[in-house]
Amino acid sequence: MKNSFQIFLIIPLFFSFFFFSCGEEEINGCTDSVACNYNDEATNEDNSCQIPIEEILEITYLDTIVSGSVGEDLISHVHLRNSSCSPVSVKARKVYNGPEDTSAYFCFAGVCFSSSTNESPLALSLDVFEEDDYFKGYFTSSEAGEFNVKYRFFLEDDITTLIEIDVTYIVS
Repeated sequence: MKNSFQIFLIIPLFFSFFFFSCGEEEINGCTDSVACNYNDEATNEDNSCQIPIEEILEITYLDTIVSGSVGEDLISHVHLRNSSCSPVSVKARKVYNGPEDTSAYFCFAGVCFSSSTNESPLALSLDVFEEDDYFKGYFTSSEAGEFNVKYRFFLEDDITTLIEIDVTYIVS
C-alpha cells in the first residue's frame, strides 16, 4: 500500500514538472512590421509576410508574344495582383487601332467584352495581395502580320495609378 501511495504522489509531480517546464508556445506568423499581415503576437517567422511594393498593381504572369494562324483566336493571359495593404477596385482598358480585318477583345472581371469595348464597364475587386488570373486578351486576323495591343489596368478611383503591358500577336 505504501508503494501505491508513493506512485500516487509521484505521478502528479511528474506531470506538473512536464507542463511547467515547457517554454511559451511558439506562434507562427509574420514578424516584419512593414508587412500588410504583420502579427505582433508572432514569435516564429513563417515566411508569410506580404511586403507591399511601390506599385499597387503588379503583373505576376504575362504572355507578351502570342503566335498563331490566320483566322485563329490568339490568347494572351495576364495575372494581376494587388500588392498593397488595402483592397482595390481595378478596371481594364484595351488600346488598339489596327486594320479592319482584325479583332481584339478581352475578358476581365468574369465577363468577356466585344471588340468594340475599349474599357471594362465592370471593376474587379482585389483584396490585399489577392491575385487574379482571369484576364485574357483575344486577337484574330484574316491577314498574316505582327500586331501590337496595349492593355492598361488602373484603379477605378484613381486612373493615374496604373500598369500597362504590350502584347504582340504574330499571325502567320
